[in-house]
Amino acid sequence: MKTETTENIKGCIVKIIDNNLVIIDKGFENGVRPGMQFAIYSYTEDLIHPKTKKELGKFEIIKGRLIIKTVKPQLALGEVIYNLSNYSIDIPQHMIDSDPLFISIGDDIKTIPKPEINAKLNKSEFSPGDVITTTATFKGFLINGFFDNAIKYPKADGKGVYWNPDPASYNNLEKTGYLQEYIEFESTWDFVIPADAPEGEFLVSVRMYEDPYGFPNKDRRLVAKKEISISVKKKE
Repeated sequence: MKTETTENIKGCIVKIIDNNLVIIDKGFENGVRPGMQFAIYSYTEDLIHPKTKKELGKFEIIKGRLIIKTVKPQLALGEVIYNLSNYSIDIPQHMIDSDPLFISIGDDIKTIPKPEINAKLNKSEFSPGDVITTTATFKGFLINGFFDNAIKYPKADGKGVYWNPDPASYNNLEKTGYLQEYIEFESTWDFVIPADAPEGEFLVSVRMYEDPYGFPNKDRRLVAKKEISISVKKKE
């Protein structure tokens, strides 16, 4: 049997086990493998402009991410990341059936690429008072995602950690991320090494997080990271 390319597998949810587990209609005969990730989505009805009556088409609603755990020839079991019903108690079934944000049988799925993250620094050896400039890029699928840049020193004991959320991707008021669905994002941070910083090996850690449920710090997930070691010596 000819398999679909792993970059373009599409199918649908055929069974909901519980709030966290679903079965899809694709298996290893279609190229599905454990660890693969899928976006879960559905479409609204055809939308009509209320004033002009112009046909606007359908709108794709991304509901979450599915990570494959077990694979059969034509079926696969996956764990759902992001499902509103995980944070709702005693919801009437008719509300779940009518709410397009809830994951339902028949929802579509499609593969999403493995996240890619990369980072580079302006140099590798620094002195107290120098500026570390970090440039990072990310490609991948996110729900409420944001970039973070941590500077840890000295590396030996992990003390002196400075976190620098990227303002273009992080909502400081809501304490959660802005980035949604598949994105290609670049950011640059400047960090001044404190004048009283000790000598030694530092660690620059660039990370992409997401708050898939929209609740700050609740079930926050680390999507990808890149770490670079640098050395700090006092100027002679």
